[in-house]
Order: sequence, then structure tokens, then C-alpha cells
Amino acid sequence: MIHLVSIIQKNNNKVIFFKDFWGKFEDIQPFIILFRNYSPFVQREPDKTYKIMRTPDLKMIFANFSDIILILGGSLDISVKELEKYLIYSYNLFHSLLGDISNHDVNFDELQEFENELDRIIRASATNAELEKLDHTVEEKTKITAASEERYRRDGLIAQYAAELMEQYPAEFLDNTITRVRLYLSASMKVHYQVIVDFSTFPYPPMIEFPKELIDILGTPENCLETIKNWDPVSPPPWIELIYELENKVYHSEYHIVEPIIEEDEPSKMVSKTTYKLSDEKIKKGIVPMEKKKGAPKIIMDETESETTEEEKPAKKGKVNGKK
Repeated sequence: MIHLVSIIQKNNNKVIFFKDFWGKFEDIQPFIILFRNYSPFVQREPDKTYKIMRTPDLKMIFANFSDIILILGGSLDISVKELEKYLIYSYNLFHSLLGDISNHDVNFDELQEFENELDRIIRASATNAELEKLDHTVEEKTKITAASEERYRRDGLIAQYAAELMEQYPAEFLDNTITRVRLYLSASMKVHYQVIVDFSTFPYPPMIEFPKELIDILGTPENCLETIKNWDPVSPPPWIELIYELENKVYHSEYHIVEPIIEEDEPSKMVSKTTYKLSDEKIKKGIVPMEKKKGAPKIIMDETESETTEEEKPAKKGKVNGKK
């Protein structure tokens, strides 16, 4: 999960934005000093590159752009790929609202709008387990926390999406919860399948259980469903969209009218171990639509990892499985 975001204006080495999103750190001054002192070293690197630094509490990414140094701090177990994703989100959001600030002062009204939108994006970086760990128990709680607000927001979306599902499908909710559901989907008058979808990891992708017969025809859920492949926790799709696609795949499965699964070659790895490059294509594709704006484009993140180099592999949240 992401904890800190900070922005330094390069023309004066001034920290124009800093936020500890989950209230984890009581004293932010050591971070401000560290960021300002390390910024000149980052600026020596080519444009649109970044460096990784680790502290006892955080894994941090320092990115050099034409007008700003953008810094994100995440939990120690976060992958570099995940850090890079939220870095691109933050960069695109900042420049969509404030533009290039190389030669002028910051508009603080626009900076406030940036903070509000960024807050929505960063809150999606936390898993439900991480939110529970951050939040206080009912007995200990003396005020609303950022973690509790995010949990309430997710609970509201879960209730809304579950209601939409119940309205349109003969869904059977399991284990006394509205996040685990059994669906009865038909391929023909005689062929029917039971599929179990577990949305308990929302806003991350659900876990889906296919019967073996359906796996033999469609493949595993993560390979045959575009909604899963393109799932983004910042702007997760309504559950009904996934079920629409799933129903359509199952309906055509009797005739094997499905798209082939194409395995891509393993992406190449960069040689450098210290400085990483952000491609223009990846930055352009990592655009997050503003909240509650009609006609906003869907997020399309670059799926290749050719620009990301790190020995570790990111843990996959909400992994889907095929089970009988």
C-alpha cells in the first residue's frame, strides 16, 4: 500500500506537496529533509527515470520529471511494479490539473483538487487486510480515521454492486455474506454450469471457481476474462460487468466460439539495477479518470513489464483460480 506522496518543484527545490495518507507518521520533518537533500541527486538522472530507496519503514520511489521530483513511499512488501503504477497515476493527475510548473508558481486551488483526487487513488492501494490492521477497534476508536473512511466507502460499493447482481441474476449468496456468490449460467438448454465468484478482496479482482468442464473449454478465469485482465483497484468495474462477460463466454462455450489465448514471450529486462526508465507510452496509458465525470475514459495500464526491473515479483492480490 502507498503511505506517502510528495512533490518537489525543481526550479527552487521547494516541497510543494506532502501527505501521509494513513496518518502513520507523527513527525513529517525528517521526510521533508530527506526528500530535499536527495532531490539534487535524482535530478542528475535523465528525464522520466526513477530510483528506489529503502528506509526501515518504507520502500520509496524518486522520479525525475521535467518540472518536478515525484516521490512515493509504500510499505516494505510493495513491489516496484505497484509503486510505478501509482507513480504514473500521480504524475498524470498532477499535470492534468496543474500543467507544467517549471516557470510559474503553483495554483493552490488546483493543488487542492489534486489532493482530493489523489486521495481517491491512493486509498485503492490498500488491501482490506491492510485497512483492518491500520484501523482501530470500536473500543479504541476515538475519531474517524482514513482507514475507516475507506472501509466504509468500500462497504457501500459492495452493497450497491451486490444489489445490482441480485436484481438481474438468480444468484445464491454463500457463507452468509454478499461477497461470495454462486451463479447458474447456461451454455444451452441442456448444458449448465455452476460458477462461484468471491468478491471479498474488492476492490481487487475476485477469485473465480470454474468447474473442470468449463476450464477445458474456456481456460482459467484469469486468462479468458478481459474484465479480470484489465481490472484496476483504483476504478474497479461494477460486478455486473464481469458477470455479463462471464455469461457471454459461457453461452458461446457450447460452440467453442471463444477467442484463443495467446501467450506472450517473457518481457525483456533492463540492464540497469539503480535507475529505471518510464516510457511515454506507459505514462500516457496510466491515466485515471476523474471521479464522477461522465464520459471519462477507462483506465488502460500498459500490461508489459519491459520497463520495470526488479528481482522480486509482485504478490498478486485477488488471484483467480480454476476449481472444480
